[in-house]
Amino acid sequence: EREFARAIELSPAYAVAHHFHGSVLLTILQRFDEALAAERRALDLEPLSLIINSSVGFICYQAHRYEEAIDALIKTLDMDETFTYARYNLAMSYMQLGRHENAIVELHHALEMAGGRGALFYGALGYAYGVTGRRSDADRMLESLRTSGRETSSFYEAMVHVGNGRNDEAIASLTTAVDDRFNWVVWLHTEPMFKGLHGDPRFIELTRRMRLPLAAAS
Repeated sequence: EREFARAIELSPAYAVAHHFHGSVLLTILQRFDEALAAERRALDLEPLSLIINSSVGFICYQAHRYEEAIDALIKTLDMDETFTYARYNLAMSYMQLGRHENAIVELHHALEMAGGRGALFYGALGYAYGVTGRRSDADRMLESLRTSGRETSSFYEAMVHVGNGRNDEAIASLTTAVDDRFNWVVWLHTEPMFKGLHGDPRFIELTRRMRLPLAAAS
């Protein structure tokens, strides 16, 4: 945190420093109000940045403030409907509100816009299919992740497993992702789709390995 403070002191108008301070460090620390303040400062400096606009939604999603997330992400997509990262986070926000069909539609759009590529979208679709009881479709996404030759991670496989209610397999896949130092595991404890694992001692041990704070109560 000292390094971010120093970077901002040296260049207070550097939007990227505010952006990563908010969307990464402060979000990991579950200091969500501060994270949003930092991200909105970045947005003041770079109001047309798609990643900064969508990161406001990402932080709200991680904070379980799903309606706020949706508002921010729709605003981002109004700027550029092809920005698939925003569409992914919009879909995940819909999932947490039980708007499953909306989520699946958004993920299909994202996958089409990505030209059928993108392991993230296959993992997310597998999660959505599993949650909605379409287990064979979820398993099809899992098989696609494993055999298509796409650049992937066991993290995405964990998404499918947790959607299908296979918590043992999800924990095993997340352990591999941590061992591989996959970048998304830094938000493991705040990611809403994994909230059902928070009481599992194996999940708690993973967060301890990474020196992450314990997940806040939902």
